[in-house]
Amino acid sequence: MGPRSVRTSARPFHSTSIKKTTSPDVGGTFGLEGGYRFNLTDDFALSLIGNPQFFLYTSEIHCCNGRETNDDVASVFAITVGPRFSLLTAGVESYVGIAGGYYRDMSGLLQDDGAGFNAGGGLAFEVAPNTTLGAFGRYDYANMVARPGSDVARQWTSGGAPCSTSSRPRRRRPRHPRRRRLRNAASCCGA
Repeated sequence: MGPRSVRTSARPFHSTSIKKTTSPDVGGTFGLEGGYRFNLTDDFALSLIGNPQFFLYTSEIHCCNGRETNDDVASVFAITVGPRFSLLTAGVESYVGIAGGYYRDMSGLLQDDGAGFNAGGGLAFEVAPNTTLGAFGRYDYANMVARPGSDVARQWTSGGAPCSTSSRPRRRRPRHPRRRRLRNAASCCGA
């Protein structure tokens, strides 16, 4: 049992920020993931996945007698690593995973960083050899302030449609031992 594939994935998707209450801030993200898959059985696999990800969303500025204006774009960078468990059946992969790592504000009103994690799952349908399209959902928790002056950690959910390709090693044909011609028993015994 050894590494079975390397996977890369581009994931554009809709993202929602959650503070103490659900916020209408909508954004998007782009990320890549790569790792190794260990096929434990024909139907079950364990992968170790690394995932750098950028999140973009509008940020709220409180001004003007309590009114909120959304005139600044904020971005967060995260780099995480963790296991993914996959059930593989007839061209469909169902998966769940969890990963932990480092989150950092790159632009916007907040300038914070901290440790965090994400958990999620999804489905991937094989549309061509080594190429899948699918759907996923993910929850992120980062130990970064949700708004200025608060001690509430930042949390958000996201979901979308990933497109993935993988490079799997070619399957080797089983080697059959060379067939030897049977010698006449009499000739091998010197008769």
